[in-house]
Amino acid sequence: MGLARAEPWLSFYVPASIFIAVMAMLLAFAGWIYHRQRVTRALTPENCTMPTPPRVNPPDTELGRRKETSVFMAPSPQSETPFSAVQEPKMQLKVLVVDDDACNRMILRKQLMQLGVESQSAQDGMAAVEAALNEHWDLILMDGQMPNMDGIEATREIRAHSRINADTAIIAVTSNTCHGYRERCLASGMNGFCNKPLNAVALQELIKSYVKPGKQLS
Repeated sequence: MGLARAEPWLSFYVPASIFIAVMAMLLAFAGWIYHRQRVTRALTPENCTMPTPPRVNPPDTELGRRKETSVFMAPSPQSETPFSAVQEPKMQLKVLVVDDDACNRMILRKQLMQLGVESQSAQDGMAAVEAALNEHWDLILMDGQMPNMDGIEATREIRAHSRINADTAIIAVTSNTCHGYRERCLASGMNGFCNKPLNAVALQELIKSYVKPGKQLS
């Protein structure tokens, strides 16, 4: 009798339980799909943006206004100053560096470049004479001992045959310390004598002393 009375109740409860369980699973699955779609949309490139930091206004002073302009206002291309315009004023002169040692030529030319001076080089006396015959130079830095033609002979040739460099200052830059060598250099037509190595300060003094006035930009 007890089982017979329980059968109607069981016949209703079991299908209802199964139905409720299936609906709960479907609702859970639908919720998972909805959450996944929201996460996917949030991670798309058009939705991924960095937060903009808050702008802090500087104090209302002249220094603060200059700082605000430099930080927050990008200059237009027309207002940008070229790099060359902020360098030291260049000198309107050309220097010929004569030396058979490539390292010495490089050092002298680098020092001249730092002073804003244009320069070219010659590797021996013959190349120096050719350069002096074809182009005017405001200053010639002449090595002493070189192959093919030394600095003394090259200076004599320049003084004798180069009209455009007849008054150009030629300075001996040499490591030769033999007695009487300085006098020989000056007798050949050189204007000055310097021992190697020639530093930037001495080089600048040479330019000021031997280059004609008016050749430098103010």
